[in-house]
Amino acid sequence: MLTLDNFHQYQWDGLAHCHLNRYSGLYYDAGLGKTAIGLTYLVQRLKHLSVSRRALVIAPIRVACQTWPNELAEWQHLAGTPYQLVRAEDDDPEVKAFHRDTYQRARQGGLQPDEVDTYVGLCRASLERQWEDFWTAGLSPIFAQPQDLAEFDRLAAYYARLARTDGLPPEEATRAAGTITTGFKDRLRRAQLRVDVPLHFINREALPWLVDVLKEERRGCPYDDAIYDEASDLGDHNTQRFKAMRELRRELKSFIQMTATPAAEGYQKLFSQRWLMDTGDLWGNAITHWRDEHFTYNSKTYSYKLRKGHDKIISSQMADICLVAKAEDHLPEVATGWADLTRKIELGPELRELEKEFIESRILRLSDSYDDTGIPDDFIDADNPASLSQKLLQFCSGAVYDDKKKARAIHDHKIEELRQLIDELQGEPIMLVYWWQSSLARLKKAFPKMAVMDRKGSQQDGWNKGKYQLLAVHPQGSEFGLNLQKGPGHDIAIFDMFWSYEKWYQIHKRLARQGQTRPVRSWPLVVKGSADEVAVKRLQAKEDAQNALFRYIMDMRAEITGQRVERKEPSYAEAFD
Repeated sequence: MLTLDNFHQYQWDGLAHCHLNRYSGLYYDAGLGKTAIGLTYLVQRLKHLSVSRRALVIAPIRVACQTWPNELAEWQHLAGTPYQLVRAEDDDPEVKAFHRDTYQRARQGGLQPDEVDTYVGLCRASLERQWEDFWTAGLSPIFAQPQDLAEFDRLAAYYARLARTDGLPPEEATRAAGTITTGFKDRLRRAQLRVDVPLHFINREALPWLVDVLKEERRGCPYDDAIYDEASDLGDHNTQRFKAMRELRRELKSFIQMTATPAAEGYQKLFSQRWLMDTGDLWGNAITHWRDEHFTYNSKTYSYKLRKGHDKIISSQMADICLVAKAEDHLPEVATGWADLTRKIELGPELRELEKEFIESRILRLSDSYDDTGIPDDFIDADNPASLSQKLLQFCSGAVYDDKKKARAIHDHKIEELRQLIDELQGEPIMLVYWWQSSLARLKKAFPKMAVMDRKGSQQDGWNKGKYQLLAVHPQGSEFGLNLQKGPGHDIAIFDMFWSYEKWYQIHKRLARQGQTRPVRSWPLVVKGSADEVAVKRLQAKEDAQNALFRYIMDMRAEITGQRVERKEPSYAEAFD
């Protein structure tokens, strides 16, 4: 078990920063021990300083369920701290058991009166929606007629009788069980909220629900301190998650935002994060004036571009209450970054011509026959630029979704390139990153022994023990909370390209983190001269912009404190051996 003697100096610095700046940002790279810093800060305020009644940690679902609770057991000064996970989802054993029991009772006519009322309410709402659909289509009067209302009542009564006596048919029993189980999950989470322990962990998706419940019950905010892990998620001020956090922030004595990627999607995302630190003292309450000051608007692309030199202005303004630590300044070289070993793929003249035609016309031809108007008999249409950009990436991967959400196979060039890479690595474990479900289906067919990381991260231990030669992971669910650096694997292959730098960075840091003993090698499978290459350049631009932000904040703080961190540039020479 670890003790405070195992704390690194940069962790002590982070802990001191949190105590001195109770509303601030801790921008530490993945693998630098943010979780241990955050828990130590909360426990000190709860137990030793006695300035806090209860603390809340908000994090991505896997991080909230596994990473934070597991960290408590690894440190001597944190072990034994009581905590409660506020979570009730469909995959929880208790919820699964309740759903099965409810379905059986619905089939046998054994629902309780309150459950019948819930189900009848669902039926009536469904009937009313159907009537509204008819009204929208012009097939019914503007106002519901008496016979319509009577029909609603008759059908609702019929379903109520079935639910109480004869039992519901399978489809209706499934609907009833789903609706009643939703209410059960809500009651379960409310009961978890009332558990009187110092620490509560909750997944970020449930944050709006939490705030709504606190308002509904009118019992005030039970939390004095809060930490938001992966706070770049708060970058959009229009989301329900940000609005919920804004409500909660007003009641807190301290609020720490932790992330390795605060500006992964651009400097605009910093406004909302900064507001939650100082409630608008620096930049005001409205983003419009701040954005006009630092950005120019492009009416053709509907986007904002940072004005020249304003990156330094914004960075200097963030430096007062944000602390940055970069992995390359504190960790061994093998744990800081990765070697980019891009593999370029040629599609050939026919596919290249097909891609060019798709870009020009936004129509992807799937057959060589045409109708009288010159339109192909079989085609996929991209109706706007955003759709086209996604479908071009799908084209590079080898399968494109049509308007019925069916994947249409185009080529297998990336699969063949991956097969070649596997042969070259001679049995080395590979973490394979996919984005499209169509890609996963094709990869399963091509590599039957491939394992797939599930939502709970159940394959983590097997990967670290070297049981999988090929493990497929999705950036959307695997970018946080997984520690995959403890085994023999140090290769990551990117099958599908995507646009999010945060997910790009975080998925690489599942391997390139403290504890890794071998140089991490990244193998993006990129179609030459295509949307794949555009995506890579865009991701690199975001990395450059974010690193500039970090460096400027570090320099500004160095001037304030009189201390300067010696930097070292990572070397990846060994990765090319």
